[in-house]
Amino acid sequence: MGFDHYRVLGVDRSASEQEIKRAYRALVKHCHPDRNPDPAAVRIFHAVHEAYTTLMDADARAAHDALLRTRDALYAPHRSSTIRNTPPRVPDIRTRHWAFVGLHITGLVFGLSLLISITFGTVFLGWPMYSLALTIPGLVVLPDSLAGLRTK
Repeated sequence: MGFDHYRVLGVDRSASEQEIKRAYRALVKHCHPDRNPDPAAVRIFHAVHEAYTTLMDADARAAHDALLRTRDALYAPHRSSTIRNTPPRVPDIRTRHWAFVGLHITGLVFGLSLLISITFGTVFLGWPMYSLALTIPGLVVLPDSLAGLRTK
């Protein structure tokens, strides 16, 4: 299916045969190759004629309508984004929610335990100095955890 035949003829999908015939005759007067010297007139005339023959045949029109319904269902915009052309709303995050607070407390405990245990092992247990590189994840997590616990 190349075209929406209703749009080609400029009629509504619920148009009667008389309305389709009237629209076809009006368009043919303007785009017939014998009357219009424009090279694009031939293609337009063929599209108008194809639309007319399809919509005047009851079986072909029913098949075309089914294709249009399928296309409309596939390419229909989501309801949330069509209302006043607003983007979909992002749910408000409650930062004092127990899961949010628990997540940051877990990060804080993880970061502190990592820093303390690796530093203790390096200073008192004779671990090699390159073990201190393993404290980097703790150093990364701590500021974020503290900032998350400070938010309202």
